[in-house]
Amino acid sequence: MDKQINPTTKPAYFRTCEKFSFMKKLIFLLVFAIFGGSQLALAQGFSSSGGSSVGFRFGNEQGISYKQHIGGGAAIEGILSARNWSTNVTVLYHLFHKPTGWTPGMDWFVGAGGHAWFYNRGNRDFPGYTGGLGIGVDGVVGLQYNFADIPFNASLDWKPAFNIIGGSYFQGGGFGLSIRFRFK
Repeated sequence: MDKQINPTTKPAYFRTCEKFSFMKKLIFLLVFAIFGGSQLALAQGFSSSGGSSVGFRFGNEQGISYKQHIGGGAAIEGILSARNWSTNVTVLYHLFHKPTGWTPGMDWFVGAGGHAWFYNRGNRDFPGYTGGLGIGVDGVVGLQYNFADIPFNASLDWKPAFNIIGGSYFQGGGFGLSIRFRFK
């Protein structure tokens, strides 16, 4: 007779691997949706006057940033980042990019969006939270400089977040520097 293992008595290693496998699939699907959705929006006739850019984000969270301008000064930004044994997927809608008037190529922007955190261990920032999923809302305000002679841009922003599901808390220290390669 085959002996079946009760899922609650599986060794911790196997339970962790199962959670990690699910998280990898979910992150892949979310990243695919962000990038595919922005390209679909362009295919359906949205303006891409600002083009798209992809690069790295540095700060409290390190990760990858993808921004797609969709016309009318608006943009969609997707961020895949890591911090404290967790992975974060954030999607932001930049309401506008307006010239600062300080120097050509420098814009300021404001936007809002949401995030999903996937914790696979305890979070040292929030003791007692041992893992799972956190969902919340984000805001963003910052400056972006588009270099004239090279296909890069750099942005400095503040991205506060309020987590709603998986523990309610405000995280106000989301400062970041993004450096991206611009596509035309």
